[in-house]
Amino acid sequence: MKEFNQEKHDFFLLQKNNCICESSLALFILLACKKLGKVAFFTHNIKSMISLKEEIKSYDSNVEVIIFPEFDCSFFANISPTKQILSERIQTLYKVLFSKNTEIIFIGSYESLVTKTITRENLIKRRLSLKKNSSNFYEKIKIFLIENMFERVDFVRNKGEFAIRGDIIDIFSPNEDSPVRILFDLDNIESLSLFDTETQKSKNSINSYDLFPASEIIYNEKSIKNFRQSFRLAGLEEREEFYKSISNNIFLPGSDQFYPILYSDYDSIILFLKEFAFFF
Repeated sequence: MKEFNQEKHDFFLLQKNNCICESSLALFILLACKKLGKVAFFTHNIKSMISLKEEIKSYDSNVEVIIFPEFDCSFFANISPTKQILSERIQTLYKVLFSKNTEIIFIGSYESLVTKTITRENLIKRRLSLKKNSSNFYEKIKIFLIENMFERVDFVRNKGEFAIRGDIIDIFSPNEDSPVRILFDLDNIESLSLFDTETQKSKNSINSYDLFPASEIIYNEKSIKNFRQSFRLAGLEEREEFYKSISNNIFLPGSDQFYPILYSDYDSIILFLKEFAFFF
């Protein structure tokens, strides 16, 4: 194993001629996590990431293992990444930024390592923490949901969805494992409770719940302006229908394909992993 430093990160190259074989890789990463606290490992694809995560969890079911898959589509190809991939990526970014665990194993793909993502600074300021008895939140939550790409539905069943019924708002934020039901007294949060997506019945009451963007692909006034400028420069006239719809805040299926020209600035995932030791 060869070690070197760059930009205050600890990097470790797992060479083929050392004692770490594929069968012992999961155990090695787990032990590295126990020693170093937060570690990041990069591998070939989503299949190998899931397999490695399952193997690590088989050794220690309590360790926090998060995966960061690459987008499962080709950009500028009239298709969008699946909701599952978008939710997995944004949930991982949330945990990297806000998890209180001192021991975390991050598993990413080589493709996700070179593909840029939304800036760390932009995401940090997009978290909205809900607390029981908080005042003046009804309109604030509605604005948040619109600005962070949540989909309005009749009944919330999947991450990134919300429903409004009078003084009740149901939301499934992608960073959480269960959706929340918010009961309002006028503009104030009277209660928060988790609910079952199948029965739609409320379960246990909670005191707080974090909202986070449904995706790192966020269309707003600033990003749409940048998209319009970049679209013309990129010579994408054959996709004029997307240009017109997005310019009018109408997001057709496939609108996420323009993610590479959506923002003026992007970050590497490395900038999110400031406290992590890297293994390759």
